[in-house]
Amino acid sequence: HGEPDACMMTRRAGYPQWSEWLSQPECSGGAILDLLIHDIDQAVKLFGQPRAVSAVSDGDIDTMRATLRYASGLKVQIEGGWYAPETPFSAGFRIQSPDAWLSFQDGILQQNVSGQEEMVEIPEHQEYFEQMKYFVECCRNHAATERCLPAESAKAVRLANLLKASRDRNGMK
Repeated sequence: HGEPDACMMTRRAGYPQWSEWLSQPECSGGAILDLLIHDIDQAVKLFGQPRAVSAVSDGDIDTMRATLRYASGLKVQIEGGWYAPETPFSAGFRIQSPDAWLSFQDGILQQNVSGQEEMVEIPEHQEYFEQMKYFVECCRNHAATERCLPAESAKAVRLANLLKASRDRNGMK
């Protein structure tokens, strides 16, 4: 239903109190490399490398509101990070094209195509278990991974570092 023209990804959590190393950016990379890297990685996987990026802080602790701009006109926004310790974890997205959208919020996946809105059933599975199972199978079979390749991860980390630098300069490149 057309190429996407906008995407918003959010991921928020309370500032981790359970470990001192997370508060040390040289150890964890901070919220951008620990938490928001998942959304950055997904943006790169879905849309490729953006032509321009900028980011600003979105709160008092370790947060970011980033914009990734693509040659097609697509704009991807990634917002979130670590907020006050009592902030519950949440993650979601909304991707849209001129006549359709797909949204995941509060555990509910919905789509709207040409004005027809409906919930989409999400098959039950345990993501972390599935990831570990795949990794163990690759090890047992002495097989190289075909998912989450190191080169793809490196692209996401480079982009995360660019966004972090922009955020630290209040949106400047």
